[in-house]
Amino acid sequence: MSTPKTLADSTTLEMPAQLLKALAYDPAAGASFDELSTEQQRRFIDFVSAARSSAEREERTAQVVQKLLKGERP
Repeated sequence: MSTPKTLADSTTLEMPAQLLKALAYDPAAGASFDELSTEQQRRFIDFVSAARSSAEREERTAQVVQKLLKGERP
């Protein structure tokens, strides 16, 4: 399941629900995500969305959150 998210440049992407929840749960990660360019946000969203199973989406979501907390970019 995914949720539409409007990015800074008014682009709307379907954000995986797991990623949306994780970014809401961790305000620091959410703030880091919001500071990314649209293309960088899209890369993280695509990385999570490409997972074939729910377990893999959860794992990739955790990886994205850790990268954001470390200040890493896609």
